[in-house]
Amino acid sequence: MPTTWINLAAAATTLADMEKELLHQLAIVEVAEKEVVGRRAMTAEAQERANGAAELLAEKVANLNSYNDGLATIQESNKDARTSLRIAHKRLFSEIEEDDPENPSSDPLSSVSADSPGPCLSCGRAGPRYRAASGGVEPSVMPNILAAGTTQL
Repeated sequence: MPTTWINLAAAATTLADMEKELLHQLAIVEVAEKEVVGRRAMTAEAQERANGAAELLAEKVANLNSYNDGLATIQESNKDARTSLRIAHKRLFSEIEEDDPENPSSDPLSSVSADSPGPCLSCGRAGPRYRAASGGVEPSVMPNILAAGTTQL
């Protein structure tokens, strides 16, 4: 009998050791499960932040596209205005230069009128009668004067 009791005692000890080992392994599994739950929560939070950043980026891209469209419209309008100004400028000075040079007025300043308004406000160019009346210099002569070092016209 004593051998049986010894065998039973050894079996009980083995069972107790196995129970402790199983409880230890269960604790490890529970900790691992908590880590997985925590990592899933962090992943979900990171995904929400990424989605928010993507929405913000999409909004900024839409705003930039809208800005670019508006800028293109403004640039096109500006180009059209410059073209209209150039055409009006050419018409104005072609009409001034087509004036009859054989019918000059006795007063040299009388050439400044609605028909010959004087120099262009945007480029400074003047028709020949206005230049002669005001004692001005032809624009083509300006580089020669400046190259000679003369500062007075």
